[in-house]
Amino acid sequence: MIEKKISSGSARAVKKFKVNTGQLEIGMFVCELDCPWEDTDFLMQGFTVDSQRDIEALQARCSFVYIETFSEKRIEIEKHAKSPPVGTKKRISAEKVNLKKQRPLESEIQQASHTYVGAKKAVQSFMGDVIRNKSIDIQEARAVVNECIGSVSRNPDAMMLLSQLKNKDEYTSQHSLNVCLYSLMLGRRMGLTGHELETAGLCGMLHDMGKLRTPIEILNKPGKLTDEEFQAIKMHPTHGREILLSSDKAVDQEVVEAAYMHHERLRGGGYPEGLTEVNIPFHTRIVTIADVYDAITSARVYDGSRSHLEATRILTENRGKDFDEDMVIRFIAGLGLYPPGSFLEMTNGEVAIVLENHATSRLMPKLLRIMDADKALTEERIIDLADEPRDEAGQRYAVASVLPHEAYGASFKSYYQRGLFANISHL
Repeated sequence: MIEKKISSGSARAVKKFKVNTGQLEIGMFVCELDCPWEDTDFLMQGFTVDSQRDIEALQARCSFVYIETFSEKRIEIEKHAKSPPVGTKKRISAEKVNLKKQRPLESEIQQASHTYVGAKKAVQSFMGDVIRNKSIDIQEARAVVNECIGSVSRNPDAMMLLSQLKNKDEYTSQHSLNVCLYSLMLGRRMGLTGHELETAGLCGMLHDMGKLRTPIEILNKPGKLTDEEFQAIKMHPTHGREILLSSDKAVDQEVVEAAYMHHERLRGGGYPEGLTEVNIPFHTRIVTIADVYDAITSARVYDGSRSHLEATRILTENRGKDFDEDMVIRFIAGLGLYPPGSFLEMTNGEVAIVLENHATSRLMPKLLRIMDADKALTEERIIDLADEPRDEAGQRYAVASVLPHEAYGASFKSYYQRGLFANISHL
């Protein structure tokens, strides 16, 4: 039995039990099977039983499974939870992480789009609950995260592509969802599965809820903040912790920590407490990297977006100092040099959008050509650089440069709204 303290004033004891599949009930969290996961049709290594259909599917494949259960007791509230340092218990060799895509992008994109839109609406609903001083429905939030895990497990590039659907007027909700997705991507690369991966996504989704208690005129101020305004901004981690602790349902320690500590830095100098490496937990480190990356690459009311290359440069320069070095390396490897949704100019002058990366050919992504050499819109077609295709002049396609979003008037959102990505298998 492993017992964890959380700053909410409760403790959760995690136990694993062997259960015959005939005894399964809706709501149980299945963490292990009596056979290898890859020999089954289940999309996630660890999931909550949500329906009778889930039970029947497990009974058809397994005689018994292992489930995780949690018991709770009230404990004295501490100033903050000081988890043990990251250590090695959740770190595994990058070579041992199996991230093989289960479904082609063309097959996953429609379901991913449905999941993304539903998740965004759910996040906005959670935000509305906070504004109305209501508790966030943690069970619903977990269900939303599991939907995202399903898509990311089948083909992460589909969700990474949709994370580019950014609107600066909806920054807070989109940022929360994108940090969830980036946290899931990094969590998988760190070897997380089951409940641990679900928790990583939940940490990302709920990390910034405290900003809803920051005056909007401060959040969206176009100019430099005064000292008083900056102090108000720095209160949002504390507000976030308070919001999560007020939930009707117990919230995992890691989720509370991520809300409270995602602006802390390994060498100190962060806020709200100026903690250092030994006091910054594993899941918080994941969320911190995801949060910084999405903030840099997103346009806000008071600031424009910067490129993927600029974001990865900042993370790289500060790895081992502000950010966990191993996590930064795996995060950047997960995104690739050309993340899905990036705009590229080819050596022949044509413009294309990155659709997905290949696991073994990271420098040769699959593209959607949208402009000809004169930067005029042209008939879209898929170009897979891994196939070493050639253009009309007989020259091999190659990347010349990464373009800013909406370069030459092109808009990722406009192509999405046209339904182009949903019908990409027909191109």
